Amino acid sequence: MPDIPSSQNVSVSFDGVALGGLIGFDEGYSAASPTDTTGATATIVGSGGNTRVIRQVEITMIEPGSISVRCWGNPPFARSDIGLAATLSFTIAGLTTSWPAQLANVQRVGSAGELLQGSYQFQFMG
Repeated sequence: MPDIPSSQNVSVSFDGVALGGLIGFDEGYSAASPTDTTGATATIVGSGGNTRVIRQVEITMIEPGSISVRCWGNPPFARSDIGLAATLSFTIAGLTTSWPAQLANVQRVGSAGELLQGSYQFQFMG
């Protein structure tokens, strides 16, 4: 199926350091944070125990997205690197795309008879 992108042969690096062969990734999109801006002159509906105030809500902040990446090999980053801000890059068929990101979590994953894996979570910045 040529129209479906594949994660095979994708290289991933952070701060210029290769993370290993990509196994998979999970991307979380940005999230909006609403703030209640209901004023003293808000519309009131009903009466008695059924009185309701029509709230006004505005989006005041948009949280950056995040991505979790799983790669073959021993992780080149450790717990002491959590919080590091650098460039996260993916190279697919010679094309590179990159974003500023912060390392939020790193784990080493192992199973009997399997190769070691590195699991990373990054928070996009900006």
